[in-house]
Amino acid sequence: MSKHRCQVVAQQLLHEALQIDNQLSHIVACRINGEEGWRNLHRMRHELKGRLQQVLLLDPSLANKHNIEQLLWKSAYYQVIEVFRKNLTEEHDENMKTQLLQILQEGTDFFEGLVKRMQSVYSFDLETFLDSNQLPPENLNRTVKLCLMISQKLLICLGDISRYREQANETTNYGRARSWYMKAQQLAPKNGRPYNQLAILALYTRRKLDAVYYYMRSLAASNPFITARESLMSLFDEARKKSETVERKKTEEKELKKKKMEQNEKTNKHRIEIWISSDGSSTENQADVDSQEEDLSQLSGIELNKRFVLSFLIVHGKLFTKIGMELFAESCSQMLQEFDVLLHHSPCVISSHRLIQLMAINMFAIENTALKDESLEDSCRSLLQDYAVQMGLDMFGLLATRCSQLMATHLQSSEYPASLMNEDLHQLTPGLKVWTDWMMCHSGLWNPAPTPRPPDVGPLIDPWKCTADLCNILKDVDTSHIKLYRHKKENCDAIILNEDNLMAGFVPMLGAPVESCFVHSTVDKEIARDALRLEKFGLFSDYLCGIEPPMLSYNVETKQYYSIAPVTEGENESVDEQNDYSESEDVIVESEEEIEVISGDEDHVRHLKVKREHLKKKVKEQTKHKENVEALLEKDRHKKIELEIHPRFLVPDTNCFIDQFNNLASILESKKYTIVIPLVVINELDGLSKGSKEAKYDSKEHASMVQQHATTALQYLEAQFQRKHSHLRAQTSKGSILETIAFRSEEIDATVGFGTNDDLILSCCLHYCKDKARDFMPKGKDAPVHLYRDVVLLTDDRNLRLKAHTCNVPVKEVGAFKKWSRIS
Repeated sequence: MSKHRCQVVAQQLLHEALQIDNQLSHIVACRINGEEGWRNLHRMRHELKGRLQQVLLLDPSLANKHNIEQLLWKSAYYQVIEVFRKNLTEEHDENMKTQLLQILQEGTDFFEGLVKRMQSVYSFDLETFLDSNQLPPENLNRTVKLCLMISQKLLICLGDISRYREQANETTNYGRARSWYMKAQQLAPKNGRPYNQLAILALYTRRKLDAVYYYMRSLAASNPFITARESLMSLFDEARKKSETVERKKTEEKELKKKKMEQNEKTNKHRIEIWISSDGSSTENQADVDSQEEDLSQLSGIELNKRFVLSFLIVHGKLFTKIGMELFAESCSQMLQEFDVLLHHSPCVISSHRLIQLMAINMFAIENTALKDESLEDSCRSLLQDYAVQMGLDMFGLLATRCSQLMATHLQSSEYPASLMNEDLHQLTPGLKVWTDWMMCHSGLWNPAPTPRPPDVGPLIDPWKCTADLCNILKDVDTSHIKLYRHKKENCDAIILNEDNLMAGFVPMLGAPVESCFVHSTVDKEIARDALRLEKFGLFSDYLCGIEPPMLSYNVETKQYYSIAPVTEGENESVDEQNDYSESEDVIVESEEEIEVISGDEDHVRHLKVKREHLKKKVKEQTKHKENVEALLEKDRHKKIELEIHPRFLVPDTNCFIDQFNNLASILESKKYTIVIPLVVINELDGLSKGSKEAKYDSKEHASMVQQHATTALQYLEAQFQRKHSHLRAQTSKGSILETIAFRSEEIDATVGFGTNDDLILSCCLHYCKDKARDFMPKGKDAPVHLYRDVVLLTDDRNLRLKAHTCNVPVKEVGAFKKWSRIS
């Protein structure tokens, strides 16, 4: 059949189909009664499907013009399915449910068959466009392009049918529906509808962050799905309510902790701790303050991820709704702290797909908060956009810092150079690469740099220094053995990054440069992808050096990148000007005057005199009591102890290695402090790694977890001692320093009086406390006892903490110490 003839026949079939559609809509609008009514309904559906299918196959151009696939779905399936669903909600009829499932199965077979027939008629293979590891075919003719658009809509119909089937069966396995929607998204990534359908599935399965991401993608598409904005507003409102509930619980817990702290302050009022860090800054009674704050590092990865997701949604909810911005800085600070701790979990808690979602949501927030006045210059930013940009840069800075740490460790491991990155880096670098791509095509949004967050809310992040540190690490990675080509050559395969596929069609990333990359077929594709990402990071570092004003500079002599980003001056710095006002109290001294006695008032006067004497006696007693109290205080004043703490040596107990191993390892790798491990702790870890105390735990899972953590810690320590780490030592209870832990047995002298393992750990600390008798005899009468300490006991055990306090040994929890010492 000629093309012209196909067009004429298609027009005629469409005319007939529209007439049938009107009749079918009338039948559905009226209540369908009896078997005859249902037979007429199915007959007309069959006739309508046949005609519209022929229109799609004969003339794709006409079908696309009149949106035939949507008419086919709505008339032949959607409205009928809704009739069955409505009837099932009113009365549960198994026969009706069976008919609904039959229609759904019929729809699946029909649409799958239609997609296959379209590929056969117009000679194209859908799988070649859905293979994420292959470049799509080029130079397609217009008809095939139209067929791809039609196929994309048919795949959405298949996804909707699968979704309805799960709801009819009252099950929640939406994997099949998600697969159809994902294929539809791959075929036309600039269309917003597949993302909206994916967001609906995410809501069904209570994945709120996924739902936010997909709704934002449906809005940030060339062909957006506008109703997604209302859905986002609803999602953010739910997150706000949940956050308020969580905050209310936290407030109640803090109040209880505050009462306990007040009780502790009463008992420890004669003790002051002054903690002095390596940079000379000091804090008073910091140990007490830290104990009030929650240590995020003690939370499990699952719990911390839940908190971070909620905090992330709250922050973006404020930017999207413009409500509650007065608390944005505090909310953002909390979110960044949780994100930082989450990044340090190993194995990585955040998947590459989730991290890319986070970066994309940040990009959308920046785009959504832009000024709407097109007459303004591109460099102008709204206040909300300034906040969004700074938050995105802060998250990028934290991510860059973590990647620097992981890459530095990987380059020293035996896995390099066989693999360019470890598993954690494979999860983090795609998100990093996506953000650098965005920065290179939107320099006007972050250069000049936005106003930084208030420094008092923390954490302090310099994204440009973090970037410079990352560039210095990555430039040392050797990729010379991997040759990347920009043009297709013989025996070469295309290298496609998953993050590029995920960001396809995303409006904020449409300006990013897209170029093909190929590698020889014998090269491992995973290594080639790593090499390509490293190449992109190298281009990014050069870009930051070349823009105006530049953010980085490269020193040819030292071969190091360093930040030269302009320092943004805060608003007016607060100057402490306290005016001392010596306000003299006006004291009025009234002399006692004799009261003139008038005859007839003698009894009244006598009564007043008695009352005066009584008041004088009471005042005298109160004065005497006050003098006694002051005398007691004066007598007890010399007992106040002032601890000046310059941490150099850290003594952890066994639980630190079980519950806080990652934090301890970070402290050791910082090389700011020397970790002293009591031999009894190593012996306890040895026993736990063999499962010697399995019976004392509540469950086998808990016992297994403890055994695994003890084994990991012990292997790590053995490796570090073997490498003779300069900031790690083992110590016996008698103070002897050991260079190896190969021989762990220790004879304890019973006559010394060390009864428990806690006592042995504490004895290791006391070897660093060189107190003399004269230290407890201050020169001045009112002077406190001043003691110097350079050792800190790391524990969260209450009994051990109390013992340490009585011996004037400083104590902190591992997480609190890491936070105080500003070790990332």
